[in-house]
Amino acid sequence: MIAQVDLLDLIAVALALFGIIMTAIISIGAILIDQLDKKLDFRFALIDEQRVEGQKRAAEDMRAFVERQERELNSFRDLERDLNTFKAMLPTLVNRDELKTAIGHLEESLDEIRSLIVTYTKRNN
Repeated sequence: MIAQVDLLDLIAVALALFGIIMTAIISIGAILIDQLDKKLDFRFALIDEQRVEGQKRAAEDMRAFVERQERELNSFRDLERDLNTFKAMLPTLVNRDELKTAIGHLEESLDEIRSLIVTYTKRNN
């Protein structure tokens, strides 16, 4: 049995095989590209989640920092107010020279009392 094949039949079979092979290659390529696209979407979604979490943490850290700074500023304001109140009261308080003078007068008075006691005890003995 001899099979006769025309040139046109041979070309048609070759083109059909070529079409089948190209369709298979394109289909496999599309599947691979789709898988790659899904993996990239997943990775970008993770990156976006991490970025959002990082921004939230940064905002919380900044908020905590600002609150600490405000508390410190308020404590400095309270301290400054107390200092100014103390400065305002300072003239009414006893200063050091007045205290030395008062202690000197007290010591003189005690010396006088002591001398009176000594003279009284000498007279009565």
